[in-house]
Amino acid sequence: MSTPLENALGDIVRNIWSVVLGLEVRPASGARAPDAGPTLTATVDLTGGWEGSIDLRCGWTAAEKAAGAMFRCPPGKLSPADVRDALGELTNITAGNFKALFAPRCALLVPRVREDGANPDGASLCTLAFTGEDGPFQVSVRGSTLPGGGEFP
Repeated sequence: MSTPLENALGDIVRNIWSVVLGLEVRPASGARAPDAGPTLTATVDLTGGWEGSIDLRCGWTAAEKAAGAMFRCPPGKLSPADVRDALGELTNITAGNFKALFAPRCALLVPRVREDGANPDGASLCTLAFTGEDGPFQVSVRGSTLPGGGEFP
């Protein structure tokens, strides 16, 4: 059974991939790990009325395909900085949509993107795995408590 947070986050992610990237994504069973190889994790922290973060984690190939769709450019023509910028922006858009629904009194901090195999810091309140044309990826909401004390619109 899905929680309201999982349902809303899933809707946010599917809508962003459809509208911004023109790609269809679907839930992946279980918390599927990104492809082998370098892993990118983009994080946007929220501060103010709620303290937490939104993370987007994927393999380099998935990030490159998403960046190619965002910039309407063949993936092989993008610089590593373009790929990191696109992943940070996708995470920022996701965090902005999340903020609008669950944490309106928060501010979004600047996205940060790191390349490593480590999971982001903090307890995951919700992690959803997706797969699509651009490969598998995960989106997580991290924080010590649910925003709004767990009350959802």
